[in-house]
Amino acid sequence: MRRQAVAVARRAARVAKPSARPCLEREEGRRTIGGSGSGSRPTPSVPPGSEPEDAELVERVRAGSRRDFDALVRRHQRRALAVAQRIVGSREEAEDVVQESFMKALDRIDSFQIGRPFAPWFLRIVTNDGLNRQKRMRSRPSEPIPEGLAAAVESPEREAERRRVREQVARALDGLSAKQRLIVGLFELDGFSGREIAETLGMREATVRWTLHEARRKLRALLTGLGNGGGNA
Repeated sequence: MRRQAVAVARRAARVAKPSARPCLEREEGRRTIGGSGSGSRPTPSVPPGSEPEDAELVERVRAGSRRDFDALVRRHQRRALAVAQRIVGSREEAEDVVQESFMKALDRIDSFQIGRPFAPWFLRIVTNDGLNRQKRMRSRPSEPIPEGLAAAVESPEREAERRRVREQVARALDGLSAKQRLIVGLFELDGFSGREIAETLGMREATVRWTLHEARRKLRALLTGLGNGGGNA
């Protein structure tokens, strides 16, 4: 059962990749509960506005429902991908992180406490996997970006200005701690609330808001210094 479930997780987690979505949508109408074989019955249609809660889906997954694990994947994949990409930077690496995290979530589904929200529990797995992937990525040699790639479509002056701005922002972000960069990205760019970030990262909400405040203050100071030529020393 566990081996089959992990296989389901691998297949279902690929929904996060755009190329897999059309296939999944085409198959949705003929998917069955409990896998293939005799005795399986067609998936019942769900009336609009009556989608089951996460806790109900988790209970069904524990009972062996492949369809309901697919539903959990579809419900949480977008936000999981946003968190993963915020940590590792690369879309491709983030998709791998999310797939790995869904498989881990399925393997640990019996440890999930019914009555608590599923999203923070799962996103904490994504965060930990993303941070581990980031550590491994740092040990890899980076591939140089071909020079003149952007200049082929933009004037040298415009590209030089863009490069200067990108370098300033990157240097300012490098002045933040890893935790500050993650929280700023989730809040400012991905639309997470302070409470959602706290639940995802396992922190107090007050700590998240203080970290965000300090990160913003530090970014303003760094960008002001760079804009005044402070980064040319």
